[in-house]
Amino acid sequence: MHSGCFAQYPNLPKFLIWGYWSSPMSYATNSLLINQFEGTPGGDAYLHAYGVQLMDKWENLYFLLGMLVGVRVLTYLALLFLQREKR
Repeated sequence: MHSGCFAQYPNLPKFLIWGYWSSPMSYATNSLLINQFEGTPGGDAYLHAYGVQLMDKWENLYFLLGMLVGVRVLTYLALLFLQREKR
């Protein structure tokens, strides 16, 4: 829901904006839409109507890679420091 597929960014309630910015799918969707429609006739109007945040597509991909690395590091630290119960 937060990626912009069901509810576009301008139509999201103010208390759900955090979900849009924290969702990896929103960055992936924006990057794909910008790659497909930017610079085409009528494409910029479509992107504006869809509510795509016009960031550079590479910024979106770098953010996705950063999220991937961050989640992997947090998972590694959780597995390293959290102990399970001994039987």
